[in-house]
Parts: sequence; C-alpha cells; structure tokens
Amino acid sequence: MAKQAYDGEAVRWTVLACATTVEAHVDRVVKELVDGSDVSTSRFGGALISEVRSTLSQSWDRRLGWLDRGFDVSIAGTKETQEFLTLIDFRNAVVHGNMQLTDIQVVKLEAMIDLKRRLRTILDVHSAGRMLVAGVATAMKAVRVSRAFVYSIDAAVIRRHPALRV
Repeated sequence: MAKQAYDGEAVRWTVLACATTVEAHVDRVVKELVDGSDVSTSRFGGALISEVRSTLSQSWDRRLGWLDRGFDVSIAGTKETQEFLTLIDFRNAVVHGNMQLTDIQVVKLEAMIDLKRRLRTILDVHSAGRMLVAGVATAMKAVRVSRAFVYSIDAAVIRRHPALRV
C-alpha cells in the first residue's frame, strides 16, 4: 500500500513537471518570436504587444492560436499536439480535481467519454466514474508525450523561422 501511494505521488509530480516545463519552453519560444518580429519597432506595435503579451500564454488554445496567426506555425492538429493536450487535461484533473475529472471535464458526456478514452490509450490512465488511476507507466508515457511535443513544435518553429534558436 505504501509503494502504491509513493508511485501515485511520483506520477503526479512527473505529470506536473512535464506540463510545467513544456509550458515554460513554449512561452519562451513565443516570447522570442514576438521579440524578433518587426512589430515592436513601431510605437503602435510596441503598445499592441504590451496590451496582449499577458494573453499569449493564458491557455493552450491561445498559445497555439498565436503561433499560427502570428508566426505561421501551425501545429494544433498534429498527433504530438493532441497527445500533449491530453496530458494537459490529465494535469488539470490532478491539480484541480485531485485525481478526478473536473466539473468542466464532465459537462458534456461525449467529450468526457472521449477524454477517458484518450487518457487510457495515450497515458495509460484508467477511470472509475470520475476517479482516475495512474501508475508508473503513465509517468513514462507523460515524459515521452512531452518530449515528442517539444521536438514537434521546435521543428515547426525552425521550419518557419530558421534564424530562431530554440
């Protein structure tokens, strides 16, 4: 029983570390793209960036939207992105639901069923009602998913902006 509790905590910490590290990396990449763009060279552009900078990293939809609209880096539909967003959904259940699906995650039945399926197939997270159960395999898969997403986004950014150092 003590080993299961330890494994559960290790899984939770691994998931949190992966999500936080990748978010920080992507936020840094977006900041470098903004800083390297010519929009900030005008007074208006500088004011505009000051106004929207805090919204650039409010959510994954915003991050991905700004990458696409602002820098022609479109990765929203890729397998790596979809799997990473599943990891983010799991992180949200860990943090906001204490290892249970959150109220937001269970509002729509079809979306909840799809989320449970993705959690099981991508991260080896099982569910009983709203309760989620994860093991050591989940931690390893979280690292793999995070690594694949970082490689994917870095490659997409470099393709469109080869001078940027990611």
